[in-house]
Amino acid sequence: MRIRLTLKPAAGNSVIPVNYQYYISSFIYHTIRSSDSDYSRWLHDCGFMSGNKSFKFFTFSLLNIPSMQIENNHIRILSERVSFIISMLSLESLNHLIIGIFDNCRLYLKNTHFRILFAEKIPDPVFKNEMTFKTISPIIVSRKTVYNGKQSEYYIKPTEEDFTDFLKKNLEEKYITYCTHLGIKITDHGVDELNVLESGKSKLITIREGTRNETKVKAFPVKFRIKGNKDILKIAYESGAGKLCSQGFGCLAVAN
Repeated sequence: MRIRLTLKPAAGNSVIPVNYQYYISSFIYHTIRSSDSDYSRWLHDCGFMSGNKSFKFFTFSLLNIPSMQIENNHIRILSERVSFIISMLSLESLNHLIIGIFDNCRLYLKNTHFRILFAEKIPDPVFKNEMTFKTISPIIVSRKTVYNGKQSEYYIKPTEEDFTDFLKKNLEEKYITYCTHLGIKITDHGVDELNVLESGKSKLITIREGTRNETKVKAFPVKFRIKGNKDILKIAYESGAGKLCSQGFGCLAVAN
């Protein structure tokens, strides 16, 4: 389930950080909290658990800004309107989000204020056992490694063989977790095939920029074909693929 938010900057020539994803993620939790604070707290702190892993089952696209200028580490918005997509697997999460949007039609990207003009539902595609997706926010696939005696995160390139293995495992874990949470019988949790068709240059993105919890991550734009249980493909589309989806990564669109 998806909605597209269309925003209007409160002032002309508004400026936002290049690394704006954290602010949108915070907006989503804050908006859900205005509908149900307990649910928002549970989603943020716990979410859908599987062992020591937690999935939030939502993601969002990059901002669609028709006209802009990049100035150092900021984006100057020259267009009158911008938009982005929020995608959620959980109907309960989406309902709380929509109620919260109607209660407070504002969004802040750091110090820049936007008014929410429209919130429109996007029709679902027809989910099949084989589909091709492209990212509308870059995807993160990584593994733990040891570098200079310290544990660190290694970001796997789409051209590396491990990329498809880790991505398949991530999607299968999400499917099992979601079915377990809802008490749905798991009949087939495998991804039969996953093939990268195209990939672009990596994007280095900073989360919680300027705070002591600042983290830099590496993500890639990717187009891939996936074959398997169509319920897994639906989860990939609605909740995102890869890691840190709730921070604005791995949002997918159906591609030809």
